[in-house]
Amino acid sequence: MYIPLLTEYVNLMLLWVKFTVELLFPTDVLVCGNAVPLKESLSVEVKAWRNLICRHMNVRYKAVLSEIDAYMEEMLAQMARPIKDLEDVRLAMVALESVRHRQLDIDSTLGPIEARHCRCL
Repeated sequence: MYIPLLTEYVNLMLLWVKFTVELLFPTDVLVCGNAVPLKESLSVEVKAWRNLICRHMNVRYKAVLSEIDAYMEEMLAQMARPIKDLEDVRLAMVALESVRHRQLDIDSTLGPIEARHCRCL
């Protein structure tokens, strides 16, 4: 199954914005009669399309966020163990190193998701 990337969702959202602007502020249009029902029906279609894109994006990135949450819970459990000897210190340091190693990946994943999620609200 093909899973779209965040950039593909962004491109679809930008296309949605373009359609919305063209719909609300048409250029080079000759109106013969009442165009309001057509605008309203097109507006409804564009909003439905946007909602579908947002639902797909939410499903896709909910799984990503769940994976990050599970990882952080695991690391938190490792670092929350009581330290009694040097082996416990070593295990805590390994967990901390793992978190530091993945910090950049996690930040680069969460930032764009947060930014795009605001557009879906």
